[in-house]
Amino acid sequence: ETIESVSLNNGKPLSVEGPKARVDNRFVSRYMRRPPRLESMSLHDYYYHVKNVNPDGTPVEKKRIANFCGLSGTPVFPITDGYARHTIILHTPWRSYPKNRSWKAEFHKFVNSTRCPASCRMSYERVMLRHYHKLSFYEPKSKAPDHSKNDIPEDAKALAMLVGLTTSDKIEEDKETALLMGLDRGIDYAWDKAPLVSEVPWFQNQVVWFWC
Repeated sequence: ETIESVSLNNGKPLSVEGPKARVDNRFVSRYMRRPPRLESMSLHDYYYHVKNVNPDGTPVEKKRIANFCGLSGTPVFPITDGYARHTIILHTPWRSYPKNRSWKAEFHKFVNSTRCPASCRMSYERVMLRHYHKLSFYEPKSKAPDHSKNDIPEDAKALAMLVGLTTSDKIEEDKETALLMGLDRGIDYAWDKAPLVSEVPWFQNQVVWFWC
């Protein structure tokens, strides 16, 4: 996948280098010049139609994801003219670039219609609910996380018991039942010192005979 920035502005580049006019190849201009058979297609749908579908109708191997920028598209409640304008330009079909319109009224009419995509409606409803529940600037944080009710496999419990580790918050009870609680795991051992045994005992290589 590739993320591509797509500007929703209608600014046009100007050139004074010779009489030949420059070709306006902006994506917004290409959308306004789309074929009549795609008249009812929104700019959002048109992008994924031309970018992620081959001429023969098969999907492309490497998909593109659009990052529509240039207008204020961050969902907000109560809605602003900027957010409403971004939504109308992106999700409703048009041929001439929209301007000087009742953005909020069009937004409310569009977001409550069947033509509104689920992704657009969900973004609006999410910020609306956060506003009414007074969670607009709230970041959920856990003051005292509790993992005691998380499922632990039986083999993990057995291994923790063998090495003397607790598997619950009741540490004292686990100490009484741990089989190898007194195992020296070398936590306090001075590993930088030389070992106490440096030679092999003389009797290790001796053969012991037993007579009956």
